[in-house]
Amino acid sequence: MREIDHFRANVLSLARAFTIAFAVMAVALAYWHVVRAPQLRADAHNPRTRERIKLTEPGRLLASDGSAILEGVNPNGEWYLEYTEPEVYCHLTGYNERTGLQASLRDPLYGMGEYEDPWVRLLRGRPRGCDVHLTINAEAQRLAATLMKGQRGAVVALEPSTGRLLVMVSAPAYNPAFVLASAADYAAFTQSDEKYELNRALQGQYVPGSVLKILTAAAALDKQLVSTDDQFSCSGTHEVNGAIIRCRRKSGHGTIDLEEALADSCNVVFAQIGQALGAEEFKKYVNAFHLLDRPDLPLPANGGRIAAMEGPEAEIEVAEAAFGQGATLVSPAAVARLAATIANDGSVPRLSLIDRIVGPNGKELFRNHPESLGQAVSSTAAQEVAGMMVEVVERGTGRSARIRGVKVAGKTGSAQNPSGAPHAWFAGFAPADAPKVAIAVIIEHGGAGSSIAAPVARQVMERLL
Repeated sequence: MREIDHFRANVLSLARAFTIAFAVMAVALAYWHVVRAPQLRADAHNPRTRERIKLTEPGRLLASDGSAILEGVNPNGEWYLEYTEPEVYCHLTGYNERTGLQASLRDPLYGMGEYEDPWVRLLRGRPRGCDVHLTINAEAQRLAATLMKGQRGAVVALEPSTGRLLVMVSAPAYNPAFVLASAADYAAFTQSDEKYELNRALQGQYVPGSVLKILTAAAALDKQLVSTDDQFSCSGTHEVNGAIIRCRRKSGHGTIDLEEALADSCNVVFAQIGQALGAEEFKKYVNAFHLLDRPDLPLPANGGRIAAMEGPEAEIEVAEAAFGQGATLVSPAAVARLAATIANDGSVPRLSLIDRIVGPNGKELFRNHPESLGQAVSSTAAQEVAGMMVEVVERGTGRSARIRGVKVAGKTGSAQNPSGAPHAWFAGFAPADAPKVAIAVIIEHGGAGSSIAAPVARQVMERLL
């Protein structure tokens, strides 16, 4: 009997082991075939992914008016995305599935990963991706691209209250359809001194020049370090710890208030304000404005930088940064958001580019919701600066940005840089009393922002209003 009992116990143990092994295998198979299957099929390293893309009708990439930026075509049995206006949107679309929005939005456009819906294949007879609706205004984007032909630089426009990007143009543009036409074309594209692939709107790093006086004025007013009634003195130069700061007006501005200093872009007054703020306070406000942040967008972007402002050079560095020179480097998108923050009563908007994603069955799978990143300065300080920026356009250096019947707020800049003529800047918003659009324009080595960048900004703002 003992031998039989022992035999039975062994059989039961073996059965339990097989049962457990079978259960583990079943769970593992279910996990890889059901739970992880969409991710595995979407993995860029999966050789079947490329073949699957060719057989999938891609969703469309659309501007805010519903016009197609990218749409699927199938001339010979294989689907691919076609560029409808190549040079208008090239820095958004990229030139293949590994660049631009074609790379970052591949899963929704081809219905892969979390956007995979097995019912689509059953109901439609073939897989189909999702439509991605961008926030970009097609008409204004086309106009900005036209205005920037023959230039190097960028135009960025957004809704101040929501952070929705309306225009994002980088120049020079290129035709994505031709980049990979041959090895020689690709080599010419990547090796050109024009740096076509660089999205200057998000990746460009520029000395901001006088457009940064917007931040300095707002910080000083928020800190109640100065008031709009205070008087300042400018003799044309100002010494800071042995370094000479020179005003753009060699003879100086004499005695002026803050509004006049901003309207006529006085370096000396803003260097004095920077000294009064001090390095730590200045850096605190730079952070509060999120000026150096890399924006959270589905495109490659760079953050900015400022001088360390430490040690014996700190006083000089903060004085230079206060009027936008020295080691400070920012992107056009950062400057556009700076203008939008002033327009938005000091609240920093989160930038967004995707409005919504809609599945092939019409179901909305994603919708963007505006978000504030925090209050950079008080609404009172922001409104005071906004009023001064109106004076810049009404009677100061920004008169080329005036729009008939619309009150425009703005600031010009002519940023000195080590590689040639000054970069021409304009940052502003309109209408000043109920802002609908904020904008930044930079034209590399364009000279005076008042005569080169401001007219571009005016035309784009007009189109958006």
